[in-house]
Amino acid sequence: MEKVVSKIVEKSYEAGSGSLYIPILGDISPKNWGQKMVENDIFIIITEKHRYQVKEEDYNKLKEGDDFDENLSIFA
Repeated sequence: MEKVVSKIVEKSYEAGSGSLYIPILGDISPKNWGQKMVENDIFIIITEKHRYQVKEEDYNKLKEGDDFDENLSIFA
């Protein structure tokens, strides 16, 4: 068991999800030809010794100072 020291949410971008920017088409239709990539949230619990990536519902349940058992099935 470890104590939760802090919690953070980081942004992650899906590799290969951006489209090639073509200047003329990008100006005409930025929604279809822009360079926007698919954005995801990564939920991280930081304990005294490690960082763990967890599911969103488990991230919301845990609070700073709570006990965290790394053997539980709350990993993403």
